[in-house]
This record gives sequence, C-alpha cells and structure tokens, in this order.
Amino acid sequence: MYCPRCQTTLLRATRLEDGLVGESCQSCQGALVGLAHYRDWAERAPLPQDAEAGAPAADVQPVPDGQRALRCPKCSRLMSRYRIGHGVSNALDLCPACDEAWLDGGEWRLLRALQLSRHVPRIFTQVWQHRIRAEQQAQTARERLRQQLGEEDAAKTQALREWLQGHPKRNLILQWLNRP
Repeated sequence: MYCPRCQTTLLRATRLEDGLVGESCQSCQGALVGLAHYRDWAERAPLPQDAEAGAPAADVQPVPDGQRALRCPKCSRLMSRYRIGHGVSNALDLCPACDEAWLDGGEWRLLRALQLSRHVPRIFTQVWQHRIRAEQQAQTARERLRQQLGEEDAAKTQALREWLQGHPKRNLILQWLNRP
C-alpha cells in the first residue's frame, strides 16, 4: 500500500506504542492505524505516563495537517476528515469502510499531548464533532462582540451574561432591562 498523503512511498509496519502497530510512511511520517487494533490496545495497555500529557492546548506545538481529502490506501475510497478540537486545527482522516484512521506526521504525539491518545474513536462521533462546532461558534460570537464593543465592554457584557445565566430571578431581571 502507498501513503495516501505522498502517494509514492510504500507504507511499512511500525510501532506507535508498545502493543499498538500500524503502517507508516518514511517520507511524511504519517501512520495508518486500524481502529480494531487500536481498540484492543486501548483496552489492555497501561495508561501512559507521558511528560507531555496534560499540556494546555496553548503549550502544544502545532503539527502540519494536510488539507486535502485522502483516499484510503486499502480500498481507495475517500476518507472523511474529523476535527480533533481542543484548540488545535488538525483533523484525523477515517475510512468508514475499512475502519482505518490516517494520522499525519506528528499527530500521534499531538493526541498524546492533549491526552486524547486513549479516546481516538470518540473523535469520529457526531457528539464530538458537534461540540467542536458549538465551541467554534461561541468563540466566533465572542470575537465579533469584542470587535463591535471593544475589549473592556465585551468583557463586561460577558461577565453580565455569565452572572445572569445562573441567577434564580433571571427572567425578572431581563424583563426589567427590556422595558421601555
């Protein structure tokens, strides 16, 4: 099988972790991982003791992410892209027919640093992807508010909103604020 990113390099058996094997590209360092093998590894391997695990997203070094759709090296179907989230723009590619995931070079280390190496199948769920979209929409709305009101007034508005959300008499306060 050839690398779906480079398209000219043969994939070779590799070990991502003790007990977790895949096939990697020597050129781009990407790896193809069967999710059946991954699930088996995740169930029986001890929890990692990474020095980099738990790093805040701001401290995680970005890794290059391919932006074009890939073809599965096993069946040649287009792979679907799933965003990782957690403050990074990377996406994992999945062939739903073969249940194989493609990780671009450095993405396995990125997943470990974000403490997601044990949760890869969750990334491919609608719930995960919906949460990422909702977080992005909220961030976009906050940024638009900052642009329209300025930093100080946007911060006050956000604080007022958070205070109102938990207030037991929220509706009464909103009625009073909206009266002529």
